[in-house]
Amino acid sequence: MPKVSAFVGRSFHRDDEAIVTIFLKHFEQFRKLGFECEGAEEAESRSVAEKVKAKLADKKVFIGIFTRRFPLAKSATKNLNPNDAAWYSRFLWSKSNLLTASGWTTQESGFAIGKNMQLILLVEEGVIDIGGLHGDHEVITFSRQNPAKCFPALDAQIINLLAEPEKPKAQPDAESIPERPQAVDTQTDPQHGEDKQQGAERNFFLDIHIKLFGDKDYDGAKKILDDWLLTAANDDETVHRRAWFEWMRFKAGYSDGYHELERLKREYPNHRSPATFLARLLKGLGQLSSAAELFEEASRKASNIRRQAELLVEASLCLVADNKYEDANNLLEKSLPDVEGDSAATFELFNGLAQIAKIKKDNDRQVALLEKALSIQPAEHKLRFEIALRYSAMGRHPLALYHYSILAREAPDGSNLNNLGVTYSNLKLPAKAVSHYKSSANREETLAMANLAYKYIQEGFLDEANDIIEKALAFKGFHQNVASARAKIDEIRDEEEKREQDILSSIDDERRFRLAFADAMIIKGEQVPGIKGKWNTPHGVIDMATANGILKGSGTLQQPDFTFGLAESVMGSLQSGPRQITKSIKLEALLQGAAGRGEIKIFTQRGTLLTSHDQEFNIQLIVSSSSQLKVLTTDEKDKISVTNFERLPDG
Repeated sequence: MPKVSAFVGRSFHRDDEAIVTIFLKHFEQFRKLGFECEGAEEAESRSVAEKVKAKLADKKVFIGIFTRRFPLAKSATKNLNPNDAAWYSRFLWSKSNLLTASGWTTQESGFAIGKNMQLILLVEEGVIDIGGLHGDHEVITFSRQNPAKCFPALDAQIINLLAEPEKPKAQPDAESIPERPQAVDTQTDPQHGEDKQQGAERNFFLDIHIKLFGDKDYDGAKKILDDWLLTAANDDETVHRRAWFEWMRFKAGYSDGYHELERLKREYPNHRSPATFLARLLKGLGQLSSAAELFEEASRKASNIRRQAELLVEASLCLVADNKYEDANNLLEKSLPDVEGDSAATFELFNGLAQIAKIKKDNDRQVALLEKALSIQPAEHKLRFEIALRYSAMGRHPLALYHYSILAREAPDGSNLNNLGVTYSNLKLPAKAVSHYKSSANREETLAMANLAYKYIQEGFLDEANDIIEKALAFKGFHQNVASARAKIDEIRDEEEKREQDILSSIDDERRFRLAFADAMIIKGEQVPGIKGKWNTPHGVIDMATANGILKGSGTLQQPDFTFGLAESVMGSLQSGPRQITKSIKLEALLQGAAGRGEIKIFTQRGTLLTSHDQEFNIQLIVSSSSQLKVLTTDEKDKISVTNFERLPDG
């Protein structure tokens, strides 16, 4: 039984055949890991027939490939409310260009949701209507021109599914508890940049998130907000929570959240939160200049210097996204004197300047600014990791070694030890590399396990590599390199199996020749046909004859030498046309019965200007008849070939 079975919903339109095939072939690489896909046949795709439902019924995952199919009417776009508002916002200003996907794919996906299947939705750029789908799914956009660009995100989802342990079956009468998000985007945290709320405060935040994004229940979310506001310590906190709620509401698809934020900003002109969240909203909509201005305004209203610096960095990043690099740098640089003496705020500004350099792909400026920020707060391990990673990408492995060594000593987690191992490998210190890969693997770092497996693979220890991979596959969320290492092991085994078969098949002619050679040696001399006349060989025509148990032959071959013309043009020769190459061929073999051993010598003469060249070949031969010789030739590189010399007709 496969570990994970998936149903692929897709369009059968001829225009989509090529792009769909690319994805289907990509899925095949995961088959050996236990990921198997099945889809409807073309005749079944006309409706979700009982046969299609049966195929879906025993599957764990639905993969929908939503390709562009039909333009979406302008009137219909007004009612769209996809659950991923950040994704939807990219299309808010170009609704006339929106398209909808194949109805059959949407129909199948609806049935999958009804069966509580896990969903992976591959949505082509430009498609906005996928049937208002919701549920436990990932939306991955792809471009028809470059579908492979989405493969890393797709692979990560498949690998996570493979790593996910079987869920226990629900017991009768047990009440199901809605799963809470495992991780929260820091931008959705109402205390972003400040202390995180604990206990019940955190639950208010998560419950609102679930109501808005999971249940699409605005009234329920509003009731939780009202209860949360009752716990606010002061008016400042109340305004902050209200502003955050309206921002989240807009992200969940309620467009009037924008107007409520504007109203809050007018009502509380001295409070930073309405301006901050309004800036984030506009940034998501691509209104970058306006967002930058609002972030600056919010900075002036912030209660502490570090928060001011953080908001200025957000403003600068909006300017960068608007291709205003100089303005972005100037904004932060001119603010440095204002925060002098506050190490936390100075750190934020230098770190922000480094982010701008990173986006600009100015590596030297980026690492200089990161080093400066780190000198201010040397205990920032995350920043030190980023510096080491950047040095590694720049090929400055000694500097990467310096920072990774500190991290491995002061914060010895799996990632730091793995990357230190990679650095040792780049510095040609393999023993230290393997030692740190093992230390990282002992901390359940699956990327280190993959790296260690590749070390074994390079040396041919496939069983040992496979043991490591099997261990890594047992961990939930294992790194995608684990899957690629497993595939590499299978690939090498298949390749070596094929090469072994090719090697064995390549010796068939030689082995048959040697058996025949043994028989030929014991044939009596009077039974061996006489050899004479001109013979066609791979080296040219040779005139051969036997005398006193020795086969001798010679021949001369002339052919044009087109390479000679360049040398003669340099020397100033006036001769027109190419020179001739003259090859003199000599063969001599001592016969024993119908078998013989000897050599062929070829002397090549290229005029008088270039040097001559000699070749020697060892030969074994069998006199098959008076008109055929079977010859085994060993060249100067010990390459063996078996050929026939054929006697030319007289005359």
